[in-house]
Amino acid sequence: MSAATPERRAAEEAMAAPELCRAIASEIEIARAMGLRLESSLCILTAKLGLDAERVRDLQELDLILQHLAALRDLLTMVSAQIDPSLSVSIAEALDRVTLGDVRARLSRTATRAAAIDTGDVEFL
Repeated sequence: MSAATPERRAAEEAMAAPELCRAIASEIEIARAMGLRLESSLCILTAKLGLDAERVRDLQELDLILQHLAALRDLLTMVSAQIDPSLSVSIAEALDRVTLGDVRARLSRTATRAAAIDTGDVEFL
């Protein structure tokens, strides 16, 4: 019998559904914040290189994606406030599909929110 990973052990314990909704909303906000930084950089770069209609459409689409993420974050936050706190969910199997280790760790409660803070370091994959 193999030992379960810390993520698996934490996830096998039931997680309150409102907590899960808030955790997913937090992950959406992390993705949105990364997108905002990217959008800012792309706007500066596009301004230096010159705007054309296609680049403007791309930037508008990126802005729409960021608005979409904000709407989903807000929805999950509101839903979490309405869900019965006694309702719990096992997310062990679902976490197996989360390929980014830091996201999986935060969702499984084995990492803190502080781990999501951008240090400014660049990591090339």
